Amino acid sequence: MDDSKTPASNSLTDCGICHSTIEKPKALLCLHTFCLKCLKACIDEQDAEMQKITCPVCQEETKLAPLQEVESLRDNFFVSELLEKRNPQIDCTGCAKEGRNAVGRCLECSDFLCQKCWESHTEMRVFKTHQVCSMDDIRNGDVEGYGQKESGEVLWFYCKTCGIQHSHADHDYVLILKSDNNEVNLTKSSSEQQLTVPSPASRSPVTTLDRRRNDVGIWLLHREFGKDGLGQLQRGAGIAVCPNGDIVVADKNASQVKIYSSDGLYKHSLNSKQVHSKITAKKAVSLPTSTSPGKRHNTHDVPSSPHNVVVNAAGEYFVTDLSHYVKVFDAQGLYKYHFTAISTQGEKSDTNDVPLEGLANGSDGTLLVGANGNTDWYISKHKQDGTHIESVNVRIRPTYLSTLLDGKIVVSSQKGVQILDPTGQLLHTLHAPPGVTLWNTAGVCCTKGIVFVANYLGDCMAVYCFSVTGKYLGCATREVRSPKGLTITDDGKKLLVVDTNGKSVKEFILMQMQ
Repeated sequence: MDDSKTPASNSLTDCGICHSTIEKPKALLCLHTFCLKCLKACIDEQDAEMQKITCPVCQEETKLAPLQEVESLRDNFFVSELLEKRNPQIDCTGCAKEGRNAVGRCLECSDFLCQKCWESHTEMRVFKTHQVCSMDDIRNGDVEGYGQKESGEVLWFYCKTCGIQHSHADHDYVLILKSDNNEVNLTKSSSEQQLTVPSPASRSPVTTLDRRRNDVGIWLLHREFGKDGLGQLQRGAGIAVCPNGDIVVADKNASQVKIYSSDGLYKHSLNSKQVHSKITAKKAVSLPTSTSPGKRHNTHDVPSSPHNVVVNAAGEYFVTDLSHYVKVFDAQGLYKYHFTAISTQGEKSDTNDVPLEGLANGSDGTLLVGANGNTDWYISKHKQDGTHIESVNVRIRPTYLSTLLDGKIVVSSQKGVQILDPTGQLLHTLHAPPGVTLWNTAGVCCTKGIVFVANYLGDCMAVYCFSVTGKYLGCATREVRSPKGLTITDDGKKLLVVDTNGKSVKEFILMQMQ
């Protein structure tokens, strides 16, 4: 693109392309922000087929998934906040009615609220801890911390107390600043402590988790994907990371297992049409047909309302769904076989119509399967080829599972989370501190002695952290509306959460402590 078209803007609210006030500000990966319409024209002028946008200012590329629209780029909330102070009329984003003027904003939800939504927001118990302020107070600068500016450009606030991007006078929050050399810094408001995120051009994995004062670190929302295009999620559940970095999500309502690149770009799905065509081509290859417990079965089944998914070191996918089997696909997505879970009494899950839900890779290379039995709940342990090893009964429904390096098992159900020894004996029950209701728990994952737990209903929708002995460590994030499945990368630096209300996957990165 001609350099004459790309001078940097002198104002935070001016577009560097059209040089007018930014309309619908959209941020590229480099954090430079432009009008939505300007970026649309920009991608048309460059190469729409390449599905990427080259930043007019710094030339860094932002990739788009196939069929992904420019609208899916992340909003620049700070610029929006600056524009809000100038804009005399803002529509409500809290309800389905279009054209309703906003009279306030919830700082926790980041929704603009019309009069009816405001009343509902202040009366419902689920929102009792939320801070709602009027638009007049925002425009007059009477809301402390809202859109403040210190040294550098404030991009957003991150509240450590709530685990979301906002500020509150009584909370411990940090300002995220962008300096002249394009470094993004997090400066803690209540002390001299500083945290740093590398600039996009030099971004590298952050360092290990700092747990001083039972702190679980600052987890910043880095990207959100799965909201549109072919990879749009309808109701995600389990999530896993493949050895090659791909991200795989069980989409229950779509009856698909969807695979995304490490950048969140949709690649393909294991759906019935795709898998059946591949199986037909391999029909000459017969699979074992043994019906003995725990053995493989010859079947052409595909995921039907999949609940959970894990991936082993060879890149093979293991899926639980509405059937009573664990279904296995190879690294290329070709169906291989399925097998049953076995109860402690030797009963097969398909014989008694026992739904299978939780899945986890064992620390010893085995596979753990959670079964919701008619009269009992149990975990069935298998080899990678489906051969049954042993089973243990558990006290709560094993909806989601995870394991620790020493073989301990973490079991999550709607009614709480327990840590068991390898034989199924209860070791610890996770307990939250006063003010935090640990109920309606869902996905769990573990890394470096920390257990991450998704809490998906009520006024405590968040991802909480506990020690391996059940001690509460803190909140990783509240920037989720109904978290279900979650997983963390092996290095412990990237947390991926399936948000069923937002119908997306949210990726959080751990900030570096200096």
